[in-house]
Amino acid sequence: MKIIIMILDVIVILITGGIGISIYNFVKKNEDKKMEDIKSKLMRKINILQVMTIITIVLSIATVIVNIMDGEKKIRENTDIDKYEKYLSIYIEDTDVHSNLEIFPKKIDKEKVLEFAELNRGGLFDGSYCFYLKNQYDEEEFNNERNRINKLEIKDTVIRENLEILVTKSDGMGTYEYVIFDMENKQVVYIFNQLFSFNEININQNYVLE
Repeated sequence: MKIIIMILDVIVILITGGIGISIYNFVKKNEDKKMEDIKSKLMRKINILQVMTIITIVLSIATVIVNIMDGEKKIRENTDIDKYEKYLSIYIEDTDVHSNLEIFPKKIDKEKVLEFAELNRGGLFDGSYCFYLKNQYDEEEFNNERNRINKLEIKDTVIRENLEILVTKSDGMGTYEYVIFDMENKQVVYIFNQLFSFNEININQNYVLE
């Protein structure tokens, strides 16, 4: 009788264990399926985020390129004579400006300034700059300026009617630096032009050097 009871106990244990294993396997399969579903949904979200990130980067790059191209088309001009020395200093220190601008007076008397303009286009692929100053001098000041400029290295001299043009820079690649002495009116014009075409600059055509 005891043996029968023991056998029945073993049978019950085996049956119970089998049911337990079946339940475990069933639960595990459901959990695995849920995990797969979660992973699949997560991957879909990650893929969507990656696509959105790529689109955002492409749009940002396109915006930068458009702004650069648009910026290169716009000429920025400053005619505030109060900023003359500031801009002169910036130009001298700027490595994109291919000159130390020795022809320009370091200090000016604003009362003697007839015209002043600082222009730049300064795009990523186009460092276009122009620095322009026209002063009225008395005879002594006029002669002092002629002496000062003549101490610099003069590349060329051009005579036009009553104008004497002393060229200190002309690299054949669109950069010019020169001084114009108006012998009759005692006026001096200082011009530095880098990569601008002269028809973009609003100056007297008699001052154009090409």
